[in-house]
Amino acid sequence: MPAGVNQDVARVGCLVAGEWRTDGPVAERVGPWTRAVVSAARQAGPDDVADALAYARGAARAVARMSPAARAAVLDRAAERVHGRRDELARLLALELGKPVKDGRGEVDRVADTFAVAGAEARRVGGEVLPVAGWPRGVGNTALTHRAPVGVALSITPFNAPANLLAHKLAASFAAGNTTLVKPPPQAPATSAALVALLLDCGLPPEAVQVLHGDGAVGAALCAAPEVGVISFTGSAATGAAVARAAGAKRLVLELGGNAATIVCADADVAAAARVCAVTGYSNSGQSCISVQRVYVERTRYDEFVEVFTREVEKLAVGDPLAPATDVGSMVDDDAAERVVAWAREAAAAGATITTGGRREVASMAPTHLRVPVGTTVTFVNHPGNAGERGVTQFFEGLFDVRLAPGQSFTFTFTRAGEYFFNDPGSPRSTGKIEVLP
Repeated sequence: MPAGVNQDVARVGCLVAGEWRTDGPVAERVGPWTRAVVSAARQAGPDDVADALAYARGAARAVARMSPAARAAVLDRAAERVHGRRDELARLLALELGKPVKDGRGEVDRVADTFAVAGAEARRVGGEVLPVAGWPRGVGNTALTHRAPVGVALSITPFNAPANLLAHKLAASFAAGNTTLVKPPPQAPATSAALVALLLDCGLPPEAVQVLHGDGAVGAALCAAPEVGVISFTGSAATGAAVARAAGAKRLVLELGGNAATIVCADADVAAAARVCAVTGYSNSGQSCISVQRVYVERTRYDEFVEVFTREVEKLAVGDPLAPATDVGSMVDDDAAERVVAWAREAAAAGATITTGGRREVASMAPTHLRVPVGTTVTFVNHPGNAGERGVTQFFEGLFDVRLAPGQSFTFTFTRAGEYFFNDPGSPRSTGKIEVLP
């Protein structure tokens, strides 16, 4: 689709004190595949943040007074309602993020499951009876614990699974009797707002949620606010550290990515293993904390695995995320795709062989596999313009852990055979793989 302005732009506001505020500054989201404006979000300012925090204090008391049965009923209705909005939400994910619709539908299915689980947990919030009578000083006494709502929770959600991770945070917070301030990712404002609106339609009281779109300054102000009792954040390690610094002495729930390994043993079904690794290693363009990020193969099956794996990767359909058959859509933006291309190019210049991929079309990155002989020396540079707001990049999880500030470089020599994925710093997950030959 040629660049331009989509006439069907999803325009969303900030939800503050029970009202959607739409007047004010707006940030537009250009779809990484469509190259058109797909959504526009009203940006929160200092007054919005102040109003939201003031409202949250009273709202927390109102939500805490709701019975567990009432909270569970809302979440149960939402779980049912999501199924009927499956295609609509998957389309939003494809437009805003370039996520293939079949992956988007899977994410929406997980949203329904998350709402259902949260509803069940709302009914199970309880406490304990402690056996203090087992000691002489406790005879005749009974000790009880009771779990009470924190009050105000802040949920900061990432771009790679904006619907499901919003559901994880908001549904769990509401199930426990809290009010929640939501700071959505700027790359998926319409998806986030649509899910909140669905919950409100299902009976979620307006006191239970507020939505504030904005940049890092908005997030920092919310993190530092004394009204906030707990922060749930999913994203990069660097941003997580910034959240912790701004939060001070608050409860923190930080999910900062994964570094999962896949082990292929000598007696494995190599064809099946290679197929699964190819699909899960490059799903969501590798921008997933549960993607295959490292593969360890027993030496006797190594060559066979690499051959089959490469064939499976080449079968992946790359293209329009709205097409039903697409396996790999776009990365979150052009800069993310260019980072991966640059890393592959730098590795090839140092002696690696790109067996497949290594190229991009705008924000769509072809799944990339490199073969690097032992003894090859490679230098990677974190160019100042590549780190975005994060300013820190992590390379080659599993081989070593290196963090580079903008403009810094690092030179290393591969001394061990194996397979190593390299990552997108915007969401430190696998977007390519280096194979070091024995």
